[in-house]
Amino acid sequence: MSINRTKHSMQNIITGVFGKIVALIVPFILRTVILNVLGANYLGLNSLFSSILQLLNLTELGFSSAIVYGLYKPLEDDDYEKVANILSLIKSIYRIVALFILAGGLICLLFLDKLIAGTCPSDLNIYVLFILYLINTVVSYLFFSYRNCLLIALQRSDIKNCINTVMKIAELILQIIVLVAFKSMYLYIGVLIVCTIVNNMVSYYVTKVKYPQYECYGKVSKAEKKEILYQVLGILADKVCCVSRSSFDSIFISFFLGLEIVAKYDNYLYITNAMYSIINVLTTSLLASIGSSVAVEAVKKNYDNMKQLDFLFAWIYGWISVCLLCLYQPFMKIWVGENMMLSNEIVILFVVYFYTICMGVVRAIYVQASGIWWREKNRALIETVANLLLNLILVKLFGLFGVILATCISLFFINFLFGSRYIFKYYFGLKYLKEYLFEHVKYLFVTFIIAGICFMLCSMFEFNRYIDFLVKLVICIIVPNILCIVIVFNTKYKKYVIDTIIRVKGNLFSKRA
Repeated sequence: MSINRTKHSMQNIITGVFGKIVALIVPFILRTVILNVLGANYLGLNSLFSSILQLLNLTELGFSSAIVYGLYKPLEDDDYEKVANILSLIKSIYRIVALFILAGGLICLLFLDKLIAGTCPSDLNIYVLFILYLINTVVSYLFFSYRNCLLIALQRSDIKNCINTVMKIAELILQIIVLVAFKSMYLYIGVLIVCTIVNNMVSYYVTKVKYPQYECYGKVSKAEKKEILYQVLGILADKVCCVSRSSFDSIFISFFLGLEIVAKYDNYLYITNAMYSIINVLTTSLLASIGSSVAVEAVKKNYDNMKQLDFLFAWIYGWISVCLLCLYQPFMKIWVGENMMLSNEIVILFVVYFYTICMGVVRAIYVQASGIWWREKNRALIETVANLLLNLILVKLFGLFGVILATCISLFFINFLFGSRYIFKYYFGLKYLKEYLFEHVKYLFVTFIIAGICFMLCSMFEFNRYIDFLVKLVICIIVPNILCIVIVFNTKYKKYVIDTIIRVKGNLFSKRA
């Protein structure tokens, strides 16, 4: 099967970014409506329950990533029978995952009240509400959801993105109507459950019509199952680590500090995660192309490609970091008001958190593409344990500041510094490791200087909250990128950046495949 990887990657990026923008705006509007219609405690419950179910949700992330990795070669070879066997395996695994989540959620019910410091809304039964959240998570794995893996492996995430975008908008309209008209969290989650089922059924219908040649039957061999198991266990370790960064943080804050602090923290985390998810869309859209490159190109060629991508992404997330530093508080003042704002010290930590987690995004694509999840499991497990222990110690010493600081420490020292060693040891070669780390030190230094310049410029202006935000937004859009352009045209990456812009422009205006 011939796949236009560059063009499909661009289509995936464009629809992915647009879909992600919609997916970010929807929760933003819903959080605002919940906060204004029901109050901060309801918003805190929503954040807490979502965090708990994220922890249970991590199993699927491991299975789907490993199995999609296994689909690349049979799809390239037009091996329809093997594709059908793997899809059948995915279908079976999704059912097992749904049962696992259901069992884990029911166990969580026994300890639910112990995870909340202070009082809950008196008109809510937290157990009934949690069960509704649980049902929505469980049904997301049923009703033909396995077909989404096929779209990802075919590099047609753009189809999935379009379906998700339309459903998100419909879901938003229905949930706002329910919240405003009935002021009911129960009906709010009920709408979510219905939309989740409809989304999966629409995806199934579209894939059956567009790709009828790919059926779902048969079984994979024992050797293939064993290989998939190794990949799954490696990814699961990484996903435990990823989920623990935010989910455990919310649970610790709820347990020690209460629902209102959870709501404030989650508002800031929502913005940080929103920016990170845009970065994640870009990297995810490149995964299949990089996977093919790793399969056929020389190691040195892939290392050079990774350096170029690292440079480009450092520019993007460095710029976003500057925007967060200068715009967090002005935006929060407009969105939730001064009563729901956190201190400037907390804001700085959120910026550090964002930049640090982004430092390893390109490396993570090559880890997935080269299939070394299992070898990297120790890093993920150490980071998870370190994050939990640091959370427990620092939350008692410094409160909310300590929770975020704990995550920043584990991210930088274990995820980035210690974790970088694995991809170089098992794929690129350790001789390139020092060069890789030194490049990131340079990117960090440049970002720090640009952030300082922009922060000082923004501090010179003080208007009413709307004009203040707009003026600082203009500064953050123009100044960092002008400085980056000046820097780029004095580096070895000048040609790469220009060629990338030309390729993007060409794919944007070319006919779709």
